[in-house]
Amino acid sequence: MKPSIDNYKDLITEVKNQQNKDGVRNYFPWFKLSQTLISKIDQLSENLVDSATYLSFKEYLQLFTNVVSKFEETYEWSYTKKLIPIQMPFNECQSDYIINADGYKAYKLFFFTAFFLPLDYEELNKSKNFLNLKKVKYETLSSVYDKLQYVVEDVKEASEKMRKQERRSIEILAIFSAVALFSVV
Repeated sequence: MKPSIDNYKDLITEVKNQQNKDGVRNYFPWFKLSQTLISKIDQLSENLVDSATYLSFKEYLQLFTNVVSKFEETYEWSYTKKLIPIQMPFNECQSDYIINADGYKAYKLFFFTAFFLPLDYEELNKSKNFLNLKKVKYETLSSVYDKLQYVVEDVKEASEKMRKQERRSIEILAIFSAVALFSVV
């Protein structure tokens, strides 16, 4: 089952509630959600001529804009706090392998990289910039299609006026032809 816009909205509400509850503004759910929305919006953008698809595109774009905004906000929070998102308990960072040395107690190997993984904020900043570029691209695409819809409606109105004008011209021409035909007779 593919998630609907309501599923995404529910997920966003759930993430907001959890972050408000524990006070940790983790950027990661917003980052992953924005990546998921990119694939959905790219899929929708292939057929914007269809009005139902276009309306769906606009809804997803609004959702994407909100998610990117939350990602930027939580990224800044994480960056200023120098948040370390992964800190497993000490015993989970030890290997199952036990080292027995004569005369000493048994030791387990400790994997320090499992205990502490710093974030690469430069890479995250590149991702943030990429998401902003995508947002601008989608907003531009939406703006172009909005303007295009007005142009199409104007063309339809002009076409309808021309049809009515042509019909009047033909009716007037028919009346003059009838008058000319009866005056000759």
